[in-house]
Amino acid sequence: MPLDVLQINFLLGYGTGQKQGNNDVNQMVTFLDVDPHYTFLYEYKIATAAGAVHTGLANTTVESVGVLWHAVKSLDLGADVYFLQATQKTNADITGAGAGALATNIGTEIDLHVNWKLYDNLSWNWDLGWFGPGAVYKDVNGKGTDAALGVQGVLAFSF
Repeated sequence: MPLDVLQINFLLGYGTGQKQGNNDVNQMVTFLDVDPHYTFLYEYKIATAAGAVHTGLANTTVESVGVLWHAVKSLDLGADVYFLQATQKTNADITGAGAGALATNIGTEIDLHVNWKLYDNLSWNWDLGWFGPGAVYKDVNGKGTDAALGVQGVLAFSF
């Protein structure tokens, strides 16, 4: 929804999951390119509710709201908040102590964006992300993992 210098974004996404205790895998994982499709950290850097890294929306339901502000002619600033749930209850053994109870709360991610257009064909874009893990990442002792932080800068030249 563009509003001249302000753009408001909404996202609803649903990816099927794998039924627990059954070998029937009801998910499809597509090839992910270098450009994030929704989250910066969860989609590319963290073991997801599908049990691996780089799984896209597999076993993930996401709701998001965000804004992008065209601050000046060559600078855009944005922020997105993502609420992530597992489509099928799951758990992850991230701490090594053993997986905890099955859960659906994956967590929350907040991403900040700085898009700086240096020239018509040259831009320098930055993503800063924070991921707060939910109950899916708790081990058998109830201990959860720490929040994840990430920063990525991309200098892009197009021709």
